[in-house]
Amino acid sequence: MAKVTAPDGLPWSVSRRWFYEPPGWLDGGSGEIVYVLLAFWPFWFLAHWLGWPWVIVIKRAGNEQCAERVRGWFGSRRRIREIAQAAADGTWQLRPGQPKHLL
Repeated sequence: MAKVTAPDGLPWSVSRRWFYEPPGWLDGGSGEIVYVLLAFWPFWFLAHWLGWPWVIVIKRAGNEQCAERVRGWFGSRRRIREIAQAAADGTWQLRPGQPKHLL
């Protein structure tokens, strides 16, 4: 995760999304979801290790600006650094055709 402050004084954060969290997924108070996540975690990690793209989430002042898919751990780390540097310089912009949100 990278946290930077833009020239306008607003904080930015750029990080990998570790799990997809549907709205209200823990509202039921059931601990069963924890067991399901623990059971699938090794397969999820292996899939990412073998090339399943990571989702990088870009937030400005706590609000999600967009998300990008990047293949590989090192590729995602490089892209996180690029986005954080551009945000700190005040030059980051949403690319044309880039989806604002990815599931």
